[in-house]
Amino acid sequence: MIRFPASVRINLALVVLAAVLPMLAVILYGGWELRQGEVDHARMTTLRLADSMARQQEDLAERIRGVLGHLVQSREVRERDLPACDRLFRLALGLAPGAVNFALVDANGDALAAALPFSSQNLSERKEVRQVLATGLFSVGEFTVGKVSGVRVLPFASPVRGQRGEVAGVLLATWRLEGDAVLFDQAHLPEGSFVGLVDAAGQRLFRHPAQPQAPPGQQIRADIWDKIRSARETALFTATSSDGVRRVFAVRRVSLDGGEPYLNVFVAIPEDKVLLRADQATRNVLWAFAASLTASVLLAVLAGRYGLHARIARLVQVAGRLGAGELSARSGLTEEQGSLGQLARAMDAMAQALETDRAELVRAREERDREARRLASIVDLSGDGLVLIDKDHRVVEANKRFCEMLGYGPEEVVGLFTWEYEALSSEADIRAAFPMPLGINRIIETAHRGKDGSIRPVEVNIVGDLVNGKPAFLCVVRDITARRQAEEVRRDALLVLRTIMDAIPAEVYAMDPATHEILFMNKRMQERFGGDMLGKPCWSALRHLPAPCP
Repeated sequence: MIRFPASVRINLALVVLAAVLPMLAVILYGGWELRQGEVDHARMTTLRLADSMARQQEDLAERIRGVLGHLVQSREVRERDLPACDRLFRLALGLAPGAVNFALVDANGDALAAALPFSSQNLSERKEVRQVLATGLFSVGEFTVGKVSGVRVLPFASPVRGQRGEVAGVLLATWRLEGDAVLFDQAHLPEGSFVGLVDAAGQRLFRHPAQPQAPPGQQIRADIWDKIRSARETALFTATSSDGVRRVFAVRRVSLDGGEPYLNVFVAIPEDKVLLRADQATRNVLWAFAASLTASVLLAVLAGRYGLHARIARLVQVAGRLGAGELSARSGLTEEQGSLGQLARAMDAMAQALETDRAELVRAREERDREARRLASIVDLSGDGLVLIDKDHRVVEANKRFCEMLGYGPEEVVGLFTWEYEALSSEADIRAAFPMPLGINRIIETAHRGKDGSIRPVEVNIVGDLVNGKPAFLCVVRDITARRQAEEVRRDALLVLRTIMDAIPAEVYAMDPATHEILFMNKRMQERFGGDMLGKPCWSALRHLPAPCP
């Protein structure tokens, strides 16, 4: 059995320590949560920055694809006018910032023309040339030193088709690929952070700010490269860099048309800088806690002289209830004088502040819930269907009207893929037309298949954006059954009118009084004048006059 000291002052000090230890645990746990929050925030910040830089590289690849597409369709390339091709490539080189060279090779890989002077050489061993000759598709090669330019470049290649559609040659473009140091600098990341580009083999291509220990052309650390190449598109991890500093890494892999990544963009922030603010805040709280603990123990020792066992027990009981989360607990000793009374009032004030904060938090949550319910009611009252679809084309959320249009319950519609209710397009069609949400803004007319198999024509307004930080499609779906029926009635009425006009034994036509253009001619009128003269001026077509009738 544990024997406690006989001294009241020491016992009071032990009681105070027992009462505040749960608070120490809360402080340490809060510090740990704050550290995790800072790491998560750093990861998301670096991932967004890496994604922005990767998108710039993807946009560059698309621009290069467009440039090569235009050059392939030019007369000089199609007719293989080699001197003219040289001139055309030099002109394109001057108009394309970042371009190092343009070259044309035949189906055997022999160089025919280029923007830069060249000697006879064969490029058939180049990866991009082999891929184009094998697949007939736009391809990207491997980082290399240009044989003509002498600089580190990334080559792109596009097929040149013959008269029968066969791949008769390859048009090459080599590009000087650099990271976007400006975008990185504008992010104002902590000191020691950097952005880098790594090729498909793990070779460093670019690093900003530059560092002598990590020059371009050198292989990055094996453990970091293993983590990068094991990721499909993005990666978040913590590792030690080549300079020995432990950093938080965010990686975005860049590929062409869903193929193997040819470039890796990563942003790294020193872990100690990420945790600096959280650790400083925790230390400040611990210092404040230590000061408060010291004062509490001193008061307990002084109060022990007066033998206030019952009141001390009351304070210990209240402290335990507060530590258990019962914030309504009070000491009832606020009228006491001296140190014990001050301690009681301080404890009650702390409890009151905590209870007030929790009540305000509860009120804020209730207000947020009421607002969410109000917005949900407004959405459900809409006459159009509203549906939120993630980047994988799966329904995330839908309003009441959308569920009614398909005949599904709210729980059933969530998780449906769009091709499960889309009646006119297959999964492949949908993925090809809408590969990613961002940048999408269009209106289409299609048909949706209900749960019972019925088909309903609809107009869908599709907008792609970030929802809670994730790319998604927001669709407004309108039932256009009535509109389609009205259009059919109008077409039928026009057909009846035309039939009646054609049956009249007279020559009938209609014209625009402002422009004198013929808008309609019945069958008899067409037979007389030798055909339908829709859109022609009546004074010229019917009367053969040089100007409108007076």
